[in-house]
Amino acid sequence: GGLSAAKMCGIETGGHMPKGFLTETGYRPDFAELYGVTEHSSELYPPRTILNVGNSQGTIRFAVDFQTAGEKLTLRAIKDLKRTYIDVNVKKPISVDKVVEWIQEHNIEILNVAGNRESTWPGMKAFVETFLCDVIRKVNG
Repeated sequence: GGLSAAKMCGIETGGHMPKGFLTETGYRPDFAELYGVTEHSSELYPPRTILNVGNSQGTIRFAVDFQTAGEKLTLRAIKDLKRTYIDVNVKKPISVDKVVEWIQEHNIEILNVAGNRESTWPGMKAFVETFLCDVIRKVNG
């Protein structure tokens, strides 16, 4: 959702994906050209999660359940690497303006987007795309 939202709004994308450009629906080597992502040497998700947190100034986590293994790992990486973050509970979201203020306050130029999977929470991708495009429009004013 984060990559497609940025692409839709004309924002440069990047980051790291597991070896083979693994997604929950299979291998997507086309993402290298489409989103400018880099293939990690590991097929596992945790190494790319840690790398993506470390290569950003801040992380926004979109979730219904912040207690999943992925969300716990992301938060641990954020704390270990001393990065800032903001959480958006998709069932009771904070305002777009609050996220815009957070981005401006922390001077975030590279934003890491994390969250629950679409397969677990149908509609997650669409929510993230809409929410982030609203944020991007306001930040770019």
